[in-house]
Amino acid sequence: MHLNGQQSAVQRCLRISEISGEICEILCVSGHGLAALARLAQTCKFLHETAVPVLWRQMRGLKPLLKLFPEGTWTEEHTGFRFTNPAALDWTRFQHYAHSVRCLVWRQDHTDIPIETLAALSLHRPRSEPLLPQLCSLMWHDSREDYAAFIHMFLTPSIREMRINTVLLDPAATAALFEHARHACNNVEVLELHAGISRTLRPLHPVADDALAKYLRSLTSLQEYHGVIILSAKCVEALGTRPNLRLVQELYALPEELEAATAAATSLLATGEWFKSVELLVLRLSRFSASSQAFLATIQSPTVSEVFISVVHGPADTSTLQEHMQVFTSAPFRHSLRTVRVEFGYDLIWYDDPAYLSVMHARTVLRPLLDLQQLDTLIFRTPRWDLDPATLRDISDAWPMLKTFSVAGGFRICEHEESKTNGQCVTLLDLVPLARKCPDLLSLELHLCALEVPTIDDAEVQHLLGPGPSRCGLDALRVFHGPIRLEDADAVAKFLKRLFPKLQRVDYGSCVEEDEEDEDDDVLDLPLRTGYHESAGWEEVQRLLQDYQMPAQATGQT
Repeated sequence: MHLNGQQSAVQRCLRISEISGEICEILCVSGHGLAALARLAQTCKFLHETAVPVLWRQMRGLKPLLKLFPEGTWTEEHTGFRFTNPAALDWTRFQHYAHSVRCLVWRQDHTDIPIETLAALSLHRPRSEPLLPQLCSLMWHDSREDYAAFIHMFLTPSIREMRINTVLLDPAATAALFEHARHACNNVEVLELHAGISRTLRPLHPVADDALAKYLRSLTSLQEYHGVIILSAKCVEALGTRPNLRLVQELYALPEELEAATAAATSLLATGEWFKSVELLVLRLSRFSASSQAFLATIQSPTVSEVFISVVHGPADTSTLQEHMQVFTSAPFRHSLRTVRVEFGYDLIWYDDPAYLSVMHARTVLRPLLDLQQLDTLIFRTPRWDLDPATLRDISDAWPMLKTFSVAGGFRICEHEESKTNGQCVTLLDLVPLARKCPDLLSLELHLCALEVPTIDDAEVQHLLGPGPSRCGLDALRVFHGPIRLEDADAVAKFLKRLFPKLQRVDYGSCVEEDEEDEDDDVLDLPLRTGYHESAGWEEVQRLLQDYQMPAQATGQT
């Protein structure tokens, strides 16, 4: 396209950088993608200058940049991209386009660049500036430890988001990485460290841990921390004193380290300089302990809206869990807290330790939280969970803004063929208070017994349901280990539809992963009586609910 004095209106518009820039952005995310953007860049000088920064802004691997080196200096074979004479490389074109790269995504399954190529780059690259001088986001997802030694090449002061997912085993190499990062990129606002498989994580070597603690202290602008790495007391303390830290996606520390960090923070509590800006806290524990309870009590932020506690190994009794919940009622964030989530490692409930099979009593655990009327999301997943009808009524009264409520365990707590020593199951009729008093409820997960189906026309049931249609907006119901007769599915579906007019999805599931080839059904989906089967019954309920929707949609009704 030649732009001259006889420019058309379209040509004049294309010379407006905001318009041409928007076109490039649209092309970048369109179905034609980068190929169309590359063709646009070849049309004229002006559009070339506009399109090239967008074209090179995000890189998946380094190969497109490496191919800018002169022909004859590299080869690309089945063994990957290799240099033939790395000492004689002309870096002019590489450096020109490298200035446009803002995001580098390095994935082990997307790259075929041998370790020797990275070594050559590291050895022969110009020292006058970083490899990608304007890089803002580094996403490194590569479990090969020898490749992690070259992360330092991409660290620049311009990086604001750094996500490192690799295996950190060698203490010296790990310490060198954190030390280099402390000097090269301490303006990071989002930091993610994933140091291996969570189930096999081990604390860092003291040398590497000390380097990480120093790096965390240097990040004065840090706003988000994501960690699948065991932190020492020094590292927890470093995070706790970051003034702008808002999101702590996963803080994993052993009880003794958590206790030491809490003790070290005592001098900061009076000034409120300890986790003072946190809005989201995800705490990963090996087990509930006095140290975890004390740590939660030290959080100074008045704006925490969500707390998620993931317990990896040890079980907890009802009183211990209640004591942790009690902390929230006197915390500085008691008025801002909206979401509480507690989950235990379900792979461990198969152990023979009877402590894993002890029942958590919802009435005791949730009692402290009933005073926090602003709560809208409650998720508790334990090996065994006892939710009785009276507690469900209290919940309906206490949390009128409830949107998500999930209480479930990996084992059955109600066997109608046996004594109810494990607790009392919630029945269909017990759901009425939720339907009447929680209009914002969207998702519900619980143990539910559907062996007793209320008759909608019964006078007592009508009184409980109240006049007029239900205002509850529940859309999804998931039933864990819910006894139901297949022949009662129609009656169950109609009653649920009366309670929750907007209900569209009913799922049957278990808190533990079911193995289709596992012939041991003692805990999962064992029929409680001859003639009915749980999953089949709830699948029929779901099918009937979909059938009920079709006539309403055909007539335009809701």
